[in-house]
Amino acid sequence: MFIMEEIHYCAPGHIFCRANKILLTVDGSEGSAKAATVAFEVAEMTKSKLYILHVIPTPIVKQIAM
Repeated sequence: MFIMEEIHYCAPGHIFCRANKILLTVDGSEGSAKAATVAFEVAEMTKSKLYILHVIPTPIVKQIAM
């Protein structure tokens, strides 16, 4: 997940964020699913636009190209 601006942590459980655009990359893994949950929450709390980019692991791309 990439956030265009810095997040400043104020206190546990609270954030101050000036981001208005968030880029989330997902690959179908469990880790990206967890990141998506956080990204949705941050986007909602900060009223930011959330952009999602689905990425394909390199080995799969090499197999398709052959």
